[in-house]
Amino acid sequence: MPLTLLVCQNPTHIECYNCLSSHSVVATRCYDENLLVQMGLLEDIRWLFAWSGMEHFIERKDHTYRDFTLQFLSTLHVKVTSGAQCQEGYISFYLLGQFYEFNFSVFSEIFGFPPSLDVTLRAVPRPFNPNAFWLEITGSSNYNTSSCKCIQIRNPCLRVAQRIMATGIFARDNTVSVPQLFELYFLSCMLHGERLDPGSF
Repeated sequence: MPLTLLVCQNPTHIECYNCLSSHSVVATRCYDENLLVQMGLLEDIRWLFAWSGMEHFIERKDHTYRDFTLQFLSTLHVKVTSGAQCQEGYISFYLLGQFYEFNFSVFSEIFGFPPSLDVTLRAVPRPFNPNAFWLEITGSSNYNTSSCKCIQIRNPCLRVAQRIMATGIFARDNTVSVPQLFELYFLSCMLHGERLDPGSF
């Protein structure tokens, strides 16, 4: 069903939809459980996600439809707030002409993320040192997005976890073999048992 029949009252939404529809939609890459079982990695990978409070996310395998995805992306609006006295941010969008709005707590609950109010970490903290952590997991102290590759990560479970995050939580399509700062921070939390709030990233 074309978007013009659903949210035609907003020309900006229609323009975004038409722009996005000219691109291919790539389904989220799900990991192969059977292969990971054969390699003896599945339980360790599940433990990593559970240790940081993301056990529900790793179990989800929800599929999507092209037009629903385009409707969601072309009408998506996210309001991020910060500060002790600020109200919680929200996310809003249209699907099939119906308007939806959720605060981040509800949004996180839908996707199985930890509730925002139960964790304190909602962004990569400044004290996090990507060079030190890169040294810990690769043996190389120089983290550089132009040269670092996930193949350098020595533990295979961490390599798979990085790929799951790159194609799942962060929905990256290109250069997924290059670990980004957010992904390194998530891996660090997994190893050190620090709870995460992925819905806020």
